[in-house]
Amino acid sequence: MKRKIIQVVLLLVIIVLAYFVYESINKPLKFNAEKDIREAVVIQDLKDIRSGQLIFKKMHNEYAGNFDTLLIFLREGKIPIVKKVPDPEDTTFTKTINDTIG
Repeated sequence: MKRKIIQVVLLLVIIVLAYFVYESINKPLKFNAEKDIREAVVIQDLKDIRSGQLIFKKMHNEYAGNFDTLLIFLREGKIPIVKKVPDPEDTTFTKTINDTIG
């Protein structure tokens, strides 16, 4: 009887230790997967901010001093779009038409 109790307790200890070993391997894998996802999101956000700053600089000849100014400009400002339309009479030159969005 005593031996059966010891075997049951040891079986429980083995199960708990196996779970800890599994988690010690799986935890870094989950962390790295989550880190990669977050890193990709942050990189895309930084690229978007860079694009906004470059457009702001083209319009104002300086970078935005803070994010509020940049956001207001991107939401409400007019962004120029340059279209190159070929002149049907000339095959080597193009005529540029400036237009704005907003």
